[in-house]
Amino acid sequence: LPPDESKPVKNYRYLIAASIAFLVLSIGTNFFLWNKLNEAKNEIAVLSDQKKIIVQEYEAVSRKLAKTSNDMEIMKDREYKMADLKGLEKSPGSNVLAFWNPNTKKVYVGVMSLPVPPPDKQYQLWAISNGKPVDAGVMDVDPSDNSLHEMKSMEDAQAFAIPLEPNGGSLNP
Repeated sequence: LPPDESKPVKNYRYLIAASIAFLVLSIGTNFFLWNKLNEAKNEIAVLSDQKKIIVQEYEAVSRKLAKTSNDMEIMKDREYKMADLKGLEKSPGSNVLAFWNPNTKKVYVGVMSLPVPPPDKQYQLWAISNGKPVDAGVMDVDPSDNSLHEMKSMEDAQAFAIPLEPNGGSLNP
């Protein structure tokens, strides 16, 4: 072969070798980037889950703050009459605060301390009106919940009492 014809073949060998090296480098880079992409996707999923949890916690705290703020407004409102219901012999450590507004007729109770009732029993609020007991509703006791709970509205209430009744309440205390 003449000397000038062997040069292009040599150049093709370098081009082929360079192409193979570039292909190997490209495959390696693509594999590396693909792993990084999967890691980023996993991190995004974890951060998204964490964000959802934080949003749920924030919403729960916001609801609790709004409820507490509302409770404070009721307790500060001079139109509400407050009754401090202390426990009797059977439960001397029991304590419930009842708030009644004679204008709006709304009644709220705040459980300060009540024993958790047995599964077949429930506390029932009774308003004493004109010497007669009037059902003001039943309530569940959650020791971790110290917020006010709205009960049935009452036209007139001179006093309140909270006996332990069968689940769902009873017609007479």
